[in-house]
Amino acid sequence: MKATGIVARGIVAAALIAGLAGCPSPLLTAIKGEIAKAPFTGAKYNFLRQWGNPTPQYSFYSSSGTLQVKADTAGYVYVLDSSARVRKFDSSGSLIKTFNLNSSQGLFGSFYDMAFDASGNMYVTNSVPQVQKYDVNGNFLVSWGSSTNFSTPAGITVDSNGYVYVVDSGNNNVQVFDTSGNPQASSPWTSASLSYPHGITNDGTYVYIADTSNNRIVKMWSYTNAPSGTVVASWGGATTFNGITLSGPMGVTIDSSLNMYIADTTRNRTIETNNTTGAYIATLTGTFASPNSVVVDTAGSVYVVDNGGATFGRVQKFVSGSLVAAWGGTPGTGNGLVDFPEGVALDSSGNVYVADIKNNRIQKFDPSGNFLLQWGIFGSANGQFEFSNGGSFGIAVDSSGKVYVPDSALSRVQVFDTSGNWIKILAGSGTGTGLVSSPESVAVDSSGNVYVDDSGNGRIEVFNSSGYYVTQWSTSGLFIVGICVDSTGHLYAPELLSNTIYKYDTRGNFITKIGSVGSGNGQLFFPFDAAVDQLGNLYVTDLGNRRVEKFDPSGNYMGSFGSAPGAGNGSLAFPVGIAVNSSGQVVVSDVAGNIIQEFAPAF
Repeated sequence: MKATGIVARGIVAAALIAGLAGCPSPLLTAIKGEIAKAPFTGAKYNFLRQWGNPTPQYSFYSSSGTLQVKADTAGYVYVLDSSARVRKFDSSGSLIKTFNLNSSQGLFGSFYDMAFDASGNMYVTNSVPQVQKYDVNGNFLVSWGSSTNFSTPAGITVDSNGYVYVVDSGNNNVQVFDTSGNPQASSPWTSASLSYPHGITNDGTYVYIADTSNNRIVKMWSYTNAPSGTVVASWGGATTFNGITLSGPMGVTIDSSLNMYIADTTRNRTIETNNTTGAYIATLTGTFASPNSVVVDTAGSVYVVDNGGATFGRVQKFVSGSLVAAWGGTPGTGNGLVDFPEGVALDSSGNVYVADIKNNRIQKFDPSGNFLLQWGIFGSANGQFEFSNGGSFGIAVDSSGKVYVPDSALSRVQVFDTSGNWIKILAGSGTGTGLVSSPESVAVDSSGNVYVDDSGNGRIEVFNSSGYYVTQWSTSGLFIVGICVDSTGHLYAPELLSNTIYKYDTRGNFITKIGSVGSGNGQLFFPFDAAVDQLGNLYVTDLGNRRVEKFDPSGNYMGSFGSAPGAGNGSLAFPVGIAVNSSGQVVVSDVAGNIIQEFAPAF
């Protein structure tokens, strides 16, 4: 057969594969190899399976301890979390769409709050600090603000007259803008003796502010009615007032009957009050853990988002004061469930090993994702099987079945067999040769040599297959996370600060860099881990762009895969660890979704 180009090879190969399905053949193997070398689009890698969190698409990540829930004029409910994504749900909790805000503008910060205007445009505040405006499809329109304008723009609301109110909790004030970001007052609209205010809402006539540290709600005339900012009333405070005592309220909303709902954060409750007098009406019959945002949709249903007592939050829905639905929640601790999975590795049989960070353990799964076993306990005394924060980032398995687990907190690398039996310490804590400080990842080459990213000492250390120190080279000034080694003796090191992949030979001689900063083809934004397949192709978890990118052995871009966060199977929110098996299937860990996903080449 004579190939006339990549396209022709692909068409002919596809036809032959269809005809030879189920028939082992050297020709079929060769054809698959040719396709694997060819450039591809994301569609050529299909989602195969996932495991971990049983409801990954509804896992709300909250590194900053705050989540936000809002509703638009059409009755859709939105949840904003710290991984820079907004997820749109219908009133029953079914996911409609995910907006990945970071990729639209290349930002990587914490997102605080969101609001909608009458046209459905979305306004989001973040830690840059600024306000960003998007249309109803999530397309970026405009942004405004900087550190000279804002400290911590924690809350935002838009009234029916087109005024945008931004609560700056760091400066203890509220500022007013038009919908294009033009200031509507020469100085902050009001300070109102606020102390660390957070939530804000309006009913068209009045504006209501959750004055968090003062334990109260402040009611003001809207900007149209009082451009200079006039307080009408306040209620709450440290003492009981009208039947309620607030403690650290962070969220407030108004329903169509002009009743108010307050997320009384420190007291772990959500209460309904009269918005005119502040008088207590009822407490919602749910169980809350640090509720910090509440909203009412067009049908009168109330949605409360809280942190669930941990890093991952949940949404609870109430009708007539009673709980009717909930989604999200904290990751599990049982066998097969993961909480902040980082490094992944594969053995020669295709079994998958996962560094289950917050559960302080390593879990082992068969090639189909079925749980097999786990080992590890939390510790701080360097005992056998002890991990502090779950080992560390990148684990590795060599061809003889030894599992290498770095522990950045305890500054050591432990070695286990594939059944979880402890073997030895490869490297202990220290600065001398053969010792490590805050090791982040490990890699093993075909000869069994072990490479350790000794990040605390700013170097890569090399040990032979017997565990003896061989050599090292400096990576001082670089922020390297996950490393891998190919079959020809090249080491690849993702570097977060430059958003590139450093390529070395295995003696530490620098060869080249792969990639550049950005969101285009072949560009990277916080590359976190790397893996190489049998053909020498390089796969990189491009965390900031929520995808996996593939490069050929020369560093040329080949394609990417992974859909928008929360968009269903194959979606990537915070892809971190990556491994590739002998069949070319790619395993990716996602710390925001608490899932492990596997993708297969679409031959």
